[in-house]
Amino acid sequence: MIKETNLVQKLGMETSAEQQRNCQRNLVEKIKTYIDTHYMEDSLNISSIADYMGKNPKYIARVFRSETGEGMLDYINRVRIRKAVTLLRIGRNPANEVGLQVGYATYKSFCRAFIRGKGVTPSVYSKKERAI
Repeated sequence: MIKETNLVQKLGMETSAEQQRNCQRNLVEKIKTYIDTHYMEDSLNISSIADYMGKNPKYIARVFRSETGEGMLDYINRVRIRKAVTLLRIGRNPANEVGLQVGYATYKSFCRAFIRGKGVTPSVYSKKERAI
């Protein structure tokens, strides 16, 4: 009888742990969707996302990193740079305008993030793309 009770308790704990893991995965998917939709807002940060989700900023940052292996700000920057690359390839706007369109408040911060992500400045990248 005691062994059966222990087995039921173990199964109950695993189910609870699985439920928590599923909740965390769902939260991360919601965060990613929110970022993908709001990346162009220069006010987008962990606190603004946490406010929207109704969660603590430290909690969502921890859950995001544990589920993805990546920090939330790194993910935001990666999304912004990916969108910037698309806009630079189209070539309709100068690099400084592209930076504003993808959510960077200043061209300097856009350049810094772009260099970190692509290894060259947005202007150099844009010129290379036009030459191809």
